[in-house]
Amino acid sequence: MDVVADTNVWYEIGAGSRNPDSLKRLGHRLLATPTSFLEIASLIDSRNLGERRSAALAVVQHADTLLPDCEFHLASIWGLNPKPLDLDWREAFVAVSQAQTPGELARGVRDFEAMVVRRVNLPLARVHRQYEWTDFHDKLVDALDEEIPGYKAARANGKCLHAGKQKARRMAAKFRSAEAKHAFLMASYCRALLKVEAPFSPPTQGQLKAASLQLQAYLDAYCEYLVGCATSFAPQPNDLGDSDAFIYLQADRALLTSDKRWARIARVVCPSRVFTWPK
Repeated sequence: MDVVADTNVWYEIGAGSRNPDSLKRLGHRLLATPTSFLEIASLIDSRNLGERRSAALAVVQHADTLLPDCEFHLASIWGLNPKPLDLDWREAFVAVSQAQTPGELARGVRDFEAMVVRRVNLPLARVHRQYEWTDFHDKLVDALDEEIPGYKAARANGKCLHAGKQKARRMAAKFRSAEAKHAFLMASYCRALLKVEAPFSPPTQGQLKAASLQLQAYLDAYCEYLVGCATSFAPQPNDLGDSDAFIYLQADRALLTSDKRWARIARVVCPSRVFTWPK
């Protein structure tokens, strides 16, 4: 089985609390995503460089495949002709794994054996995280505040406000509705178009049907996450990146995560795609 590992798994492998050999000797393969690179690299500083280097090295040493970025993968799912990003994600992980200081990543990490200098644009990674993930978090809080008055103020004070039982049922029905899933499906199409140099044109019925089947785990997980935000937990800044792991769950791929919220959501919406680490 191909196992899509989220970022916390690479941290655990890097720290030595997970042994990838116990997984691979059973014939499973570990897959890494560019999202993990963004999570590892975007907030690097002198205090956390050690653990982030170890996580990046875990990817370099143990990832059997590095998946394409989400937008490229979505474009492929939608049957578009995506333009590949001129970026070697493995080389980016290698750079982080070899850096002795955060400043060295910007100047260039010299690999004398490979005779190359690898650079990582940390400010760009931070901007991506700020623009995409923080913006998603803030807009979600605003949307929930419209449904649950006082939600935003509670979050600003580090508290969590949830809907009452009756309203929670109405919101859950709304988030799980076919209309909501169609809206989220179309949002994935808009993301896919970022990889295509062509004017906008609506997807065909054939494209919609094929994409909805391939993205079923992602759409269901996204809806269940929104229900959870309204009823049982608070949204976190990394949630957009974490939810993207579900985008890759086609064929025989399964998700591996140590995040209790996302593991619980996966067990609800796609139990056959939840991977349990072998002992």
